[in-house]
Amino acid sequence: MLISANEYAEKNGYRLATVKQWCYEGNLQGVQKMSTGKSGMATWKYMIPEDAKPIRPLRRYQKTYEKAEEPEKAAKPLPKLKTRRDKCEHIRKHCITRTYGQLKKETGLSHMEIRRIYDRLHEVYGI
Repeated sequence: MLISANEYAEKNGYRLATVKQWCYEGNLQGVQKMSTGKSGMATWKYMIPEDAKPIRPLRRYQKTYEKAEEPEKAAKPLPKLKTRRDKCEHIRKHCITRTYGQLKKETGLSHMEIRRIYDRLHEVYGI
């Protein structure tokens, strides 16, 4: 017996959009596409056998959070920058390779302070 995609989704606990996508991609066996409108304004709906099982497609991506085989790299300790001069020097050394957020985390300065220092370094050193 054929049922609509909406009924199939409710019966099996799937979302309607998922069921329609499976029908479109051919991941459900025995699906029939039927016209429900007049000849000029035809609309379509999918009719699915009640006992149809979805053919689950393979994942198209890899889960990256399950890589337990690789030993975790120890996070580098943050540099100990006590004086403003040390912080400015650190920004000068790493301004090309680090983002404002990384410099903010490493120096403890605000985003605007780092920007001011960077602008000053640009004037003096042409960085």
